[in-house]
Amino acid sequence: MPPVAPTPPGLFAAGRKHLVVLAHHDDELPYAGLLRAMGPDVRVLWVTNSDGLAHEDKMAPADYARLRYAESVAAMALLEIPEERLVCLGHSEYTLYDIFARMSRGELAGAVPERFRAIADEVEAEARAFAPDVIWTLAWQGGQPEHDLSHLCAVRAARLLGAERGEPLPLYELPAYELVVVPLRFKPWRRQPVHELRLDPETMARKMRMFQCYPTQERILSQFERLVGLYGRVAGLVGKRFTFEDFGRREEFAPVPPDRDYRRSSHISPRLDYPGDDYEGTPIRFGRTLAPIAAALLPRG
Repeated sequence: MPPVAPTPPGLFAAGRKHLVVLAHHDDELPYAGLLRAMGPDVRVLWVTNSDGLAHEDKMAPADYARLRYAESVAAMALLEIPEERLVCLGHSEYTLYDIFARMSRGELAGAVPERFRAIADEVEAEARAFAPDVIWTLAWQGGQPEHDLSHLCAVRAARLLGAERGEPLPLYELPAYELVVVPLRFKPWRRQPVHELRLDPETMARKMRMFQCYPTQERILSQFERLVGLYGRVAGLVGKRFTFEDFGRREEFAPVPPDRDYRRSSHISPRLDYPGDDYEGTPIRFGRTLAPIAAALLPRG
């Protein structure tokens, strides 16, 4: 397991402003403890409108997106984060995946669609308006393309604001999921230290109540709970067994490396990126999507 380092002093001090850049409604759920620790000066931003599974419920995407947003509003209320601190940029997952698929098929001749530059500009505008002291985003993991897109936009905003301020803007990433490793955790063979937050009983109770706020995601969340339960039983064979609640009491985060090369896959092979992720039969390829998007949004100095 990665070494655990103490939380940086003052990270959650009163008065510090935190901007959290996420991809989908429910990405906030695993990090309820961190969101609560950020205090009242927090703004949570979702890049997409989370309509991507509307077809599974036989709903119009716009109607499904409204439900997803309402679910997040209800969940955040349990953390005492009111709706006025929430921002949804509203980009349709169907639209984004259509572009990813066209890029993966080589139909755009290497061009990076303006849609992605526009999203990055929107994230930057929100960051400028809020003027955060800290930015948080989903980890760069090659697990889900919209997660990685949100990460790139957050990195770009942090770099631009930091350059203007004359000092780096603290930027942290939150692990979600990728191939072959435990979800919501960094790779077990990671050498760089990570930080962790251990939830107190009250915060954990709020987090567990949040699970009831996402009826559209009940199937996915149930699958996740079973998966973590399986990990816990396997862990018991070689060490200490843990339950789903034990797992949820610990939240990991780490600083984003300033020298990370976003043109390279986070795996030993880009074939391991976005496992099983396709759009209408077209596999989403890192080298044809997020790699050129990264090159466009984060040009080397």
